Amino acid sequence: MLESISILLQHNNLTSKEILTYIHDSNQYSSLFFIDKTYDSSDFVRELNEQLNKNSKVIDDDDKKMLKGFFSMFGKTDLNGQLANCKMYKELFSKKLNVLEEKEQISCKTTLSVHIGIGVCAVIIFI
Repeated sequence: MLESISILLQHNNLTSKEILTYIHDSNQYSSLFFIDKTYDSSDFVRELNEQLNKNSKVIDDDDKKMLKGFFSMFGKTDLNGQLANCKMYKELFSKKLNVLEEKEQISCKTTLSVHIGIGVCAVIIFI
């Protein structure tokens, strides 16, 4: 989403409201329930925060905090500021994704080790 916002800002010169409408209407971002094209462009940050808070169990607190941080600056600076904001939050989300992927790999290795151990025990018992 952040990459798309950067491209739309840089090449299409769209307003914040037009970008939110594009993201809302795009099939690619259908899982982003908190993006609503009916936001009042002057107060969309408050409305977006309400949507994020309503669905508090879907998104963890760290992600909500980062999304709120990103959108609190969305549409409030010049083009360079908007692009810098996109880049910074893209890096933050990438770092979080890397941490989650590492945790997943560790979890998979642990699960595999446990399954192998259970299999070896079962073979020993049957022998």
